[in-house]
Amino acid sequence: MKTLLLQILRIGSPLVTQKWLLNTSKAPPLLPFYHAVSDNRLAHISHLYPVPTTKKFIADLEWLSKEFTFVDLKTFSQSPHPNQIHLTFDDGLKQCLTTIAPILVRKGIPATFFLNSAFVDNKDLMYRYKASLLLEQCPTPSATSLELISSTLPSKTYKQALLDIRYPNRHLLDQIAETEGVSFREFLEKEQPYLTSQQVKSLQQQGFTVGAHSIDHPRYHLISLEEQLHQTLESIAFVRGQFGVAHPSFAFPFTDDGVSAAFFQQLQQKEPECITFGGAGLKIESIHNQYQRFPLEKNTHSAMKNVKTEYLYYLIKRATSKHKITRR
Repeated sequence: MKTLLLQILRIGSPLVTQKWLLNTSKAPPLLPFYHAVSDNRLAHISHLYPVPTTKKFIADLEWLSKEFTFVDLKTFSQSPHPNQIHLTFDDGLKQCLTTIAPILVRKGIPATFFLNSAFVDNKDLMYRYKASLLLEQCPTPSATSLELISSTLPSKTYKQALLDIRYPNRHLLDQIAETEGVSFREFLEKEQPYLTSQQVKSLQQQGFTVGAHSIDHPRYHLISLEEQLHQTLESIAFVRGQFGVAHPSFAFPFTDDGVSAAFFQQLQQKEPECITFGGAGLKIESIHNQYQRFPLEKNTHSAMKNVKTEYLYYLIKRATSKHKITRR
């Protein structure tokens, strides 16, 4: 139902102006985010979500620049405004430096890059990226791999099963890789998919900010409150200690759906100045210094269509009182 509704809204989106949507919706600030931008196929991402080309990314930025004002994280956090947007990137992938940063510098657009402490310097690979890499390098699995999967995820195709493996069962991906002769370590050493510490510092020297994104990218609703706080505080301590970040920011991996009010209360006790970000699109938050972001890479449509569709959808949510997030 939601998918069909969004399709209808997307078709009609060119008929309204962004100015009208801003004035009518009274929506909170739009906070677009991406992971990577590349003109080449990225094996560790290709089976998960679309990766914008440089041409599409530049077109997105040009449209956004006409309709909004890009601001840095400090400006946004001090005075969030619906006409201003802050651009962010998750997972600390190397394209942030090689492809994205040069474009942003050329256009004078500030941004924040969120890092996982377990992955900087290519120490390990996020479990979802492992699943994509397995599908890329081993599309036809052995009987042993199928048996490993069927014991945990029965009645699934090989691809569906790999993509449905969740954080608590991520060890299955390492077992399958060993069975199939796929080396995640070799991929990390050869391809260097993540930023190195020196590359992160290079981004900072260019005027960009960096923030925390958990230790190793779990879905927060699948881990305990204690582990949620550990993942968050440890990653904040990492960016502070490694990169001298004085004012911490944190972006939830995947989503903040299901994260309780108790989490935010305890986080604010430990890190009272920390600004946090979810990924639920345009929604009003009940938590101080918590904001929702909007993924601009979720499909191949233009930024204009995606953004206008999101504002139209917000109008519908507001009319049905579903535009606010309540924490329990």
